[in-house]
This record gives sequence, C-alpha cells and structure tokens, in this order.
Amino acid sequence: MPWLGDLPILGAAFRSRADTKKNIELVVFLTPQIISTSGEPITDFSSAGAEGAPPAVSEEYQALIRALLSSQLAHVLRTMGAGAGSVTYAFTLDQRGRLVGSPEISSPQGERFVAAAHTAFQALDPFPPFPSTPTAEQIRFRMAIEYRPRE
Repeated sequence: MPWLGDLPILGAAFRSRADTKKNIELVVFLTPQIISTSGEPITDFSSAGAEGAPPAVSEEYQALIRALLSSQLAHVLRTMGAGAGSVTYAFTLDQRGRLVGSPEISSPQGERFVAAAHTAFQALDPFPPFPSTPTAEQIRFRMAIEYRPRE
C-alpha cells in the first residue's frame, strides 16, 4: 500500500529512499594521417624505418591529442548539460600543433553537439607541437567520441 508512506508520523516507517551513482563513458577512436609536403596523405608505410621514409606518428603523441580533446569536449558537454551522443572529427595539425583549415565536425545529435566540438577546439588550439622526430609538416586526425553524461 503505497499511501502508507504519506501518513504523518507513522509514514516514516513505510518510506524508502535509494541513491544511485552512474559514471560517464567516453569512447574515442583516433586515426592520424601523415601529410606529405604536397598536401597528400601518406598511406604506404611498408618502408617504415628505411632511409627517407617518413616516421610514423608516435603513439604517445596520438594519445596526448586524444586525451586533451576528449577531456575538453566532455567538459564542454557536461557544462551544457548535454545528454548522450557522439561527435566525429577530422582535422589537420601543423608541426607547431596549430589547426590547419577548419575541422570537419558532425554529430547525429545536431548543431548543439557540433557547437560544443568547435568550442573544445577553440579552447585547445594550439595543441602541443609535434615530437621532434616526425618529418611530416602536417598530420591529419580522424576520431569519433561518444559521450554519456553522469546521472
């Protein structure tokens, strides 16, 4: 009898309260591309390590860019009170970590998520510069970030 909890004095014995805690889950997929001086992506790494071959982008640098962007985007979406959703990015960084051109951003959740993604980029630009080893002038990144808010 649910109405027993509404009774004065005696009702306290029939009421219950439960708190739940949920964590957010952020999933990021990142695909960097090394861009040659002609502006074309380099796709053949079969000669990696050979003299004159461009070195692969370090995993540490990829992880750093992924962590910075994921953290900043989650902060912006959390501040906006956004619900669950995803954002897909494609962007190019130069050796100094500056954004080259405009990032390509899309989201099935619409303009609100796209605007949040642009805000995250503006807060991070410039990104950290390339490690000293790559000879590429630019690196193109593609990533998808999935966001689920805390409840």
